[in-house]
Amino acid sequence: QQRRAPLPASALTFACPAEAGGTGEIMAPRILIVEDNDHVAAFLETLLRRRGLETDRVRDGLTARQRLASSSLPDILLLDLKIPGLHGTELLKELRSQPATRDLPVVVVTGAYRGERYARAARSLGASAYLEKPFRAADLYAALTPLLGAPAAAGMTIDRHLQRAFGSRFSGRYRF
Repeated sequence: QQRRAPLPASALTFACPAEAGGTGEIMAPRILIVEDNDHVAAFLETLLRRRGLETDRVRDGLTARQRLASSSLPDILLLDLKIPGLHGTELLKELRSQPATRDLPVVVVTGAYRGERYARAARSLGASAYLEKPFRAADLYAALTPLLGAPAAAGMTIDRHLQRAFGSRFSGRYRF
């Protein structure tokens, strides 16, 4: 499993205490970007890292599927639909059919499919948000903010935090 980089104390964070199985370090929420366009991916990575988020990137649907199955889950998936290997809609269907990824927040980011009809279709497949390229940085942040929420700070969902906390000796002490 990959090791996350600590965040500066000024960032919105939530630490999993060492007593609860964590390291006590402050962890950045992780976002996996599935995007085949290098310029768009670099733009997304820059925007997200400026906000103190950790990013990882893959270029195609098959690699994304493999990454999601073989490593710890990201906190949010940014998914282009028109990607090589495995179309984004197929990947989204697979994610929603698996218990481990059923609740993973997915933000669809697409330039190929425009209009409310496609946005509704993506949401019906389980997308948490839908952005059409080109979009403004503010639109991306607006889509991510409710998905990150208070446990964003933890870099993990409340369920994952509770599993980790109760999986070890839980002290009930949190560092905010």
